[in-house]
Amino acid sequence: MAGPEGDQVGRRALVKRSARKAASPIPPALKVWPLWLYLAAGIVVVAVTALVVWKLWETAGGDPKLQIEAVRIGSTVGFGAGGLYLLILAARRQWLQERMHRYQEHVDARDHVLQERLADQTERDADERRITELFSSAAEHLGSEKAAVRIAALYTLERLANDNPPHQQAIVDIICAYLRMPSRPAQDEDQVRLTAQRLLLAHLHPEAPAHWDLIDVDLAGATLTGFSLAGCRVANSHFRGAKFEGDTDFREATFARTADFGSAHFVGNARFDHASFEDGANFDQAAFSGDAHFAVVSFAQEARFYKANFHRLGFFTGTRFSRGSLFCWATFTGAAVFTDTGFFGRADFSSATFVDDVVFDSPQPENIVLHSAVVADVGLTHVLPAGWRVEPSGGTSGRLAPDGSQPSRS
Repeated sequence: MAGPEGDQVGRRALVKRSARKAASPIPPALKVWPLWLYLAAGIVVVAVTALVVWKLWETAGGDPKLQIEAVRIGSTVGFGAGGLYLLILAARRQWLQERMHRYQEHVDARDHVLQERLADQTERDADERRITELFSSAAEHLGSEKAAVRIAALYTLERLANDNPPHQQAIVDIICAYLRMPSRPAQDEDQVRLTAQRLLLAHLHPEAPAHWDLIDVDLAGATLTGFSLAGCRVANSHFRGAKFEGDTDFREATFARTADFGSAHFVGNARFDHASFEDGANFDQAAFSGDAHFAVVSFAQEARFYKANFHRLGFFTGTRFSRGSLFCWATFTGAAVFTDTGFFGRADFSSATFVDDVVFDSPQPENIVLHSAVVADVGLTHVLPAGWRVEPSGGTSGRLAPDGSQPSRS
């Protein structure tokens, strides 16, 4: 690996090796023998030599030859003891030198690690300052009167997010904040906003070359045109009160945490086919002016459509509601299709209004509750779950009531 990146990897490896050395046990403090110990050892050598000579001298009696031999033997013993003493001193000196060398290595490794950590911290601080400056500059340029400057600022933020994953959430927050702002009358503003939307789509998709993983998206109250997060995976998503102009595409999207579409207005068609809601999903009081496609959607937790308004088709074929689902007071102006829909918890449609055809063909009809629900035209073909019937209530309308019968057409 060449270049600055290779140098950085090599430096990190060196720091790790130094850190291992620095982490080894610190040698105990070196102890120096006191001067009296050396003098005592010398005195012992002399005393041993004198003692040997004296004993041999006594043994020799008055024989001069034996006396000379006693002196010679005593001297040999003395020289041997002295040599041993010097050998011990030399061995200790060598041991002390090795200890000093190891101790110095440890100190040098510790100092090197500290220096490298200081250098890394200094480099990180410099990077953070650079990122902060670029971040602040890009955020400031988003307020420019020139569309080209605002688009360039968005791409600067994109580059920062790609290079600095810890800052991705903050950068997405800035992009979302821009989209939440009222659209300015400036020229080419639509292109700026579409660019911001495309950046979210490009990087929230799991297969994107530069994927921004598990990012919260807060577009509450925003006005979005042709918005798409198809195939994307997001953490918390906040679209409460958002206005989706044109067709909206959430097909195969994964909402890993709370998804809030309460009071959102879908002006065009809304596509949620094959989407996955892994946590709670809230569409309370949402308005679908176009077709609402929720085919083969998975709701792992409670799905709320309280007082939702479906002006055209409400299509829930093959959808799976693993927990409770709430459609109380919802209005289906177009056809409401729940063919092969799995209701594994209580599905409450109490006081809902069905203006057009309604089809309930669920494997779990016993979980569907239709108390006080109303059909506007009893002459249309309605497929109801087992145990429910249409009870005429005057004019062309009728009220749904339980009767314990099998699925009926009326």
